[in-house]
Amino acid sequence: MSSKKNLYEILGVKETATQAEIKKAFKSLTKQHRQNTRPDAKERFNEVKHAFEILSDPGKREWYDEFGDDDEDAENAGEKKSSDSDEETNFNDMFGNMSLFSRLSNPGELGRKPKCEPLLARVEVTLEDLYNGNVTKNVSVRREVLCQDCNGMGAKVGGKVRKCDTCKGSGMEFEHHQMGFFINRVSTPCSGCHGQGNVINEEDKCSKCNGSRTLKEDKSIEVHIEPGMFHMQKIEFAGEGNHFPNHVAGDIIAVLDYVDHENFERAHDNLLIHKKISLVEALCGYRALIQHLDGRTLHIHNSPGDIIKSNTHLVVKNEGMPRFGRPTEKGDLLIKFSIQYPENSALSSENITMLKSILPSAPDFVMPEGENVEEVNMYDLEDMNFAEGNPFQSSDGHGDDDEDDEFGGGASGGIQCQTQ
Repeated sequence: MSSKKNLYEILGVKETATQAEIKKAFKSLTKQHRQNTRPDAKERFNEVKHAFEILSDPGKREWYDEFGDDDEDAENAGEKKSSDSDEETNFNDMFGNMSLFSRLSNPGELGRKPKCEPLLARVEVTLEDLYNGNVTKNVSVRREVLCQDCNGMGAKVGGKVRKCDTCKGSGMEFEHHQMGFFINRVSTPCSGCHGQGNVINEEDKCSKCNGSRTLKEDKSIEVHIEPGMFHMQKIEFAGEGNHFPNHVAGDIIAVLDYVDHENFERAHDNLLIHKKISLVEALCGYRALIQHLDGRTLHIHNSPGDIIKSNTHLVVKNEGMPRFGRPTEKGDLLIKFSIQYPENSALSSENITMLKSILPSAPDFVMPEGENVEEVNMYDLEDMNFAEGNPFQSSDGHGDDDEDDEFGGGASGGIQCQTQ
């Protein structure tokens, strides 16, 4: 540790002090210096504040315990940057220091640690899970974290870690390329330290991580499914993802991915079910039982005389999906009917005569006369052997009556992320 300053002495605590003791000492000294009217009171308060900022942050405290206060190094690094290139200085003079934008895009240059990119974890759920909720899914995610044996320093206890001479600890090398009136600044990982910012001798490397400062491990997370959650909904686990040196720990984002249900389709807060019924049921009344997603059995029926037409949707109110965050409120259950007609030749002449006497009469047909009238035959499209398939189906395999478009889809789509 550098002897230039002793931050522990400034706060009046031991080097083994806990965070609670450091915070208590800072509050006490702050109160004293606010009441102090001496000329050096402000300077003394700034020292106390600086000491607290370092020692109250575990990462900064570890660095200070190992290398001391790096204010002077930071100033030297700043001088090095300011004299890095005469071309960049001229460029800044001409264009108002536009390099500010590059600093804004690099949080490390503003004193803030960059955050690791999030990890995605696919969580497979059923429609029953999303309807009922109160389900916990365990997911394992592969992540990279700081080595605990060396606290992410890469060196064993007593080993020496020195800043890379090539990049001065930044982990990056910068090149400036003249492009007409502009200077393009390109950054690449330092060739001397491979982007780590420091160099460790082989004999000083941590035996567990071998100087890499990080280890890979499997992290298990519990994803709680609530009623009404959606396909592709994201659940964030803050700080549980990758944690690289000089970075803020990233997040794990669990993404719900539900598999198709054999009976129900989801359309936002509504549910859709398809029912194929006979012509007799469509004309004379329909009764059926539907096994719902929560285990209840719904008895659906229509009154005799209420004819069900083909492709008609009937609605059962408040039997759809629960609304997320308001599980007592529900959408609707939509039932789409298709009618199965009798096979050809299934009706005898007597049946046909009887039906004609019961059903509303058909419109009268008068056969026109003339040489331009020709009688032709009709055939079932399904029985036709077209060389290139259905001639009225689009080339992408989807017809005009696309139910997925009509009801908003909701089928599970593959996502490229980690799977349990």
